[in-house]
Amino acid sequence: MGAGESLQHEVEQFLYHEARLLDRRQFNEWYDLFAEDSRYFVPSMSADSDPTADAYIVHENRKGIQYRVSRLQHGSAHTQIPPARTAHMITNVIVEELGDGEVQTSAGYVVFWSRGAVEARYAGLCEHHLRRANGGWEIVEKKVSLLNNDQPTDRLPLL
Repeated sequence: MGAGESLQHEVEQFLYHEARLLDRRQFNEWYDLFAEDSRYFVPSMSADSDPTADAYIVHENRKGIQYRVSRLQHGSAHTQIPPARTAHMITNVIVEELGDGEVQTSAGYVVFWSRGAVEARYAGLCEHHLRRANGGWEIVEKKVSLLNNDQPTDRLPLL
C-alpha cells in the first residue's frame, strides 16, 4: 500500500536532501543520515543477490561508510585530485509504509560523475529502508542496483 501525499512528499524531500549532500561533497553530513545499525550496498551481477554469499561492489555497515568518507576527505586521496563532481537525479519515488515509523522506498536513480576530462553515468534503482528518528528520518539500509552492475568499473562515486 502506498503512502499518503504528505508522507510521500516528506520522504521525497529526504531523498533529495541526501542527494544534495553527496553532490556538495558534504560527506560527514551524509554519513550522519545513517542509523547505527545501517548498511549500504551495491550488488554486482544481480539486484537480488545475497550480500552474505555473493560478491558485491559495495557492502558496508556504518563503520565501513565512515571509513569510506574518511578516505574521500583525505588530502592525498589520488582519486580525489581533482575532486570529482556529481549530479544525483532521483525520479519515480514510491514509498511504502512498513509500520512502526518505518518506510521502504524505491526510486529511479541516475548519477552523473565528472573528474577532470573523465565522465561517467550510472543508472539504476535505489532502495532505502528509512526509520523515523529525532524528528526526521535515518537510513537503515540503502541499496543501489545499477543497470550495468555486470560490467567492470574503474571508478564508482558514492551512489
